[in-house]
Amino acid sequence: MAKLTYEDKKEIIRLYDEEHLGYILIARKMKVTDKVVEKIIRKFHMHGEDALKKKKNRDFSADLKLEIIKRVLNGESKSSVAIEYNIEPSQIRLWLKKYNENGYNGLINKPKKGRPPTMNKEKKVIDPNNKDALLKAKDERILELEAEVEALKKLKALVLQRNKQQIKKKQ
Repeated sequence: MAKLTYEDKKEIIRLYDEEHLGYILIARKMKVTDKVVEKIIRKFHMHGEDALKKKKNRDFSADLKLEIIKRVLNGESKSSVAIEYNIEPSQIRLWLKKYNENGYNGLINKPKKGRPPTMNKEKKVIDPNNKDALLKAKDERILELEAEVEALKKLKALVLQRNKQQIKKKQ
């Protein structure tokens, strides 16, 4: 079974609302389970057409996660709560696991790991006929490159020094 496209989901809604077909007949026609059909229809009727579209990564506050978890712990089903908040039940299971391991602190959004995005430097448009401006821009670029070379030399020296220390410790 392939993932359902937006158009497939719209077709499921059309079959249900306009042709009044049941979950099982729609499921056979679309080659999915009746539970998938039911979930799509319930989400659509609760949240509208936006529920059919693929969502980008959304951030939920720790308080909202806690509210959802408390509802599930009080006996509501993960699927019904997930449909109400237009999220996947697997997301609720993940939050429950984090909550059981670390309590409220496990629900707090952590900063993304990895390299931060680079800042886009505004490129100055230089008139090719203005030799003074061209020379100034080239001088600035040379200074930037020289600073980069110096930083790399220092880094290389530090790495060599650390390697020597590690070799001494092993001996």
